[in-house]
Amino acid sequence: DCGNGAAGVIAPQLIEALNCEVIPLFCDVDGNFPNHHPDPGKPENLVDLIAKVKETNADLGLAFDGDGD
Repeated sequence: DCGNGAAGVIAPQLIEALNCEVIPLFCDVDGNFPNHHPDPGKPENLVDLIAKVKETNADLGLAFDGDGD
């Protein structure tokens, strides 16, 4: 979950370069953060990511803050 922040520009490609399958979530950079506030430290901002991990039976879910760290 790039949270519509800066990580959306590069994070999916970097993770794919490690031969990992990526299911992108909110990777379109938009400073208005239309989907949720880009603070993965708050549980309410992880609801969509948790649902996607469960839906796709993913091994891992990653969430980035607005500036990508």
